[in-house]
Amino acid sequence: MNIERFQHLAEAYGAEIDRWPETERAAARGLLARSDEARHALAQARILDAFLSLGEPKVGDAQLDRVMASLSDRLDRRTGAPPPIRLPGGAPAAVRPAARAGAWWQAAAFLAAMGVLGVAAGDLGLIGGATGGGASRADTAQSDGIAALVDHTSYLQTWIR
Repeated sequence: MNIERFQHLAEAYGAEIDRWPETERAAARGLLARSDEARHALAQARILDAFLSLGEPKVGDAQLDRVMASLSDRLDRRTGAPPPIRLPGGAPAAVRPAARAGAWWQAAAFLAAMGVLGVAAGDLGLIGGATGGGASRADTAQSDGIAALVDHTSYLQTWIR
């Protein structure tokens, strides 16, 4: 094991070598015994571990439930959504009404239907082609050349037959 690998493991897994991958532990302990740089890297990892442990929140379940209920109520008021389902005792349930959970598919179905209608209208010639209106002579000539290569039978008309 080299010092770069040791430093990487110390930064990733912390100063406790027992938390490192099992395949790396013996080599890390060997390097630690003979290298001042490894001891310095481990000391830095200990400082970081101690610093991170200071920020560990000490929150009980009751406090967490109260905060989550308050956030849920505020979000529901802001979005105009129906109030959440509450369990006996006032705790919010994790399950929301079915109408709210399935609302996304209505928009997706509408967009899919509009796409199908657009393709059908274009295929049946109900809407103008690419050469209508402001198309230049070069565009028209190019599309006429491509049209000669493509079968003029409508896919939708073939499918309907």
